[in-house]
Amino acid sequence: MFATFNETERKCMVLVNRQLEGNTEKLQNPYSQSTLAFACRVIARLAEWSGYQSKRPAGPTDFLIGLQRFDERVQGFILVKENT
Repeated sequence: MFATFNETERKCMVLVNRQLEGNTEKLQNPYSQSTLAFACRVIARLAEWSGYQSKRPAGPTDFLIGLQRFDERVQGFILVKENT
């Protein structure tokens, strides 16, 4: 797994990815869960980046917003995990 995120964050990342993936093949995350590319796509999608290759690529603002939203989800994931 990618070393940028800890184990709890990686587990949460996989769950968040399931929520964000669309029904079409174009909206599926094509990267292995063990790569930073997988995480980047999840983070960008949290910032409401479309995910389509034909649209603009995700930029720094998308990643900032996505990381803030991801951190909020991780905190919620930890709270639920600790209280169940």
